[in-house]
Amino acid sequence: MSDLQIFKDKGLAALLTLAKERAVADGTYNHFAVSQRGTGTHEWKHAKNRYRARQESVNRRLKIFRCLQDRWRHDEGFHGDVVRAIAYLTQLSFCQNPLMESIV
Repeated sequence: MSDLQIFKDKGLAALLTLAKERAVADGTYNHFAVSQRGTGTHEWKHAKNRYRARQESVNRRLKIFRCLQDRWRHDEGFHGDVVRAIAYLTQLSFCQNPLMESIV
């Protein structure tokens, strides 16, 4: 499944709509997100760039685990446990190697 399909089919899009919230994302998510590009103050554009860079750093760390890249061939119920374990291990890695300096 693509990330957009998961976003829509697994309910995150509905939750954002219900909460009247939007996310910062690329044009693929144009109905649910604020564009990475576009208008805004210099400070807002700078903040969006930092948020995107931070998320790409997290994604890079998650991709270390090959099971997220390859086709899932196990029971679907097991998938959530594996993804949570990977997220937990990735979070632990931040203690040793922070993503970037904290934003004040």
